[in-house]
Amino acid sequence: SAVVSDASGIDRVWAVVQRPDGWKKEVTLSSNGDARYEGEFQVESNLRIDGQSLVYHVWVRARDRNGNETPQPGVPTDGLTVEVTAPLKPEEPPF
Repeated sequence: SAVVSDASGIDRVWAVVQRPDGWKKEVTLSSNGDARYEGEFQVESNLRIDGQSLVYHVWVRARDRNGNETPQPGVPTDGLTVEVTAPLKPEEPPF
């Protein structure tokens, strides 16, 4: 979710989600009526057996009614990090 406001009004709010492989998708954020915008993106399960996490990056962008947009890549500049941890490795026998 994001809190977005502008004196001219808000035209559109969206998130840019980057998967670990570099693929990006825009996710529309919808207003809940209180300057808060929300959206969902389903991340894939981390089935890696090497213990490494899958790391996603998320940027929020907005456009006001005058056509002004948040500069790319969005905010925060470095992106928010979402980490999907790997499953725990099973213990080696003997248990």
